[in-house]
Amino acid sequence: MDLADSLQKEIDILNEYLPEELSDEELEKIVKETITKVKAESIKQMGMVIKTISSEYGARCDMAKVSKLVKEKLS
Repeated sequence: MDLADSLQKEIDILNEYLPEELSDEELEKIVKETITKVKAESIKQMGMVIKTISSEYGARCDMAKVSKLVKEKLS
């Protein structure tokens, strides 16, 4: 139990320094804007969209969600 308490304290401290994750609504808006910005029209350009989002918002978003959203929008 002491180990669990210790690890939870470490998690709490680390969470104070991590950037806040983007909401699903914000993420969807960013995906739409980025697709327009890079003029992606097909699934072949998915990598370019994901790379752009990652470089601009990487630490603030779940890239698995980004990948799923980009795939949905470009399919």
